[in-house]
Amino acid sequence: MRSRRIPLRNWRWAGLLATISVAVLLAGCAPEPRREVRGGSAAARNAAPSPPVEIAVVPKSAPDEYREALRAGTAKAQFDLARQGIKTVILWKDGTGDRHVGSQGELLEACIHQKVRGIVLAPDDRSSPVAPLRDAARLRIPVVFVGSPLPDHDAAIRVLPNDTKAGEAAGKQIVNLLQGKGQVALLHPAHAITSAASATARESGFLTAVRTSPAIKAVSFDSVAGISKALKTPSAAPLDGIYCENEADTRAVHQILKAADLPHRIDLVGFGSAPDLIQHLRTHEISALVVPNGFNMGYLAVKTTMDAIQGRPVAGAVDSGVILLTPDNLDAPENQQYLSPPAKQNP
Repeated sequence: MRSRRIPLRNWRWAGLLATISVAVLLAGCAPEPRREVRGGSAAARNAAPSPPVEIAVVPKSAPDEYREALRAGTAKAQFDLARQGIKTVILWKDGTGDRHVGSQGELLEACIHQKVRGIVLAPDDRSSPVAPLRDAARLRIPVVFVGSPLPDHDAAIRVLPNDTKAGEAAGKQIVNLLQGKGQVALLHPAHAITSAASATARESGFLTAVRTSPAIKAVSFDSVAGISKALKTPSAAPLDGIYCENEADTRAVHQILKAADLPHRIDLVGFGSAPDLIQHLRTHEISALVVPNGFNMGYLAVKTTMDAIQGRPVAGAVDSGVILLTPDNLDAPENQQYLSPPAKQNP
């Protein structure tokens, strides 16, 4: 049989198709190109996230308003640190709910045993135990004092209002209220409720301001009872103004003045932001109140503690600020943070 001859052009087409088929097969069998993986080494990518930084806050026995403001400030600092990528846990250590832990010394020892990274401490008084603080220093656990430090820790990190300026603001207000003349009672109790350092600084600032007016005479009393007796003694020189350097004495003196029907005749300048004192300020039964910024104190204490943990330079004393509230500026928007902490205003 005679074979059929295939044209040359058909052979060319067949060869081209075979070449394409082989190329497709090879492409299907080829390995995927290696993709670049970013984000560090494999060890770093597989490492567990670092645990949050634990900071203990040991508050002092104080009015609820102060503690609430302090706690709100620490919470705001924790929130802001989280936004910076720094996870923290704030451990509020006031002994509540623990029958076996009561004193600040025991609370500090518990914090150290728990291996916290930092401690914020508001000392109850000058007799707070020093041994746990030395242990913290030995273990390189930074301790930031809220308020005045202990006598043995003058070089410690402190976040506190400038008590000298606070007393000076109260003194200037008394001078203005009395128009530069009259007799002022300075209550300086023998057993100070605030720390001795704070009380001394506030008294010093007050007297500095009052002494700018020679016609004003300052008389010191060591108890509320002494003021009460002076008010009831006809032969005693009348008092035109009274200055109290802490909240408890401010409240006690106001009660004495009210019982004697004198709250609108004698100008009382004191300390504190408790709701009852604020109400008396609003009704002019108290002439002025010096209010520390507890919220800012808590906020700056946590931020300063974190700086110390991270090895950043920190100032020995950080001013947390005070405000002088009067009936005229009580409702000013800029002063509301001293009365209702931002974290409380916007939960």
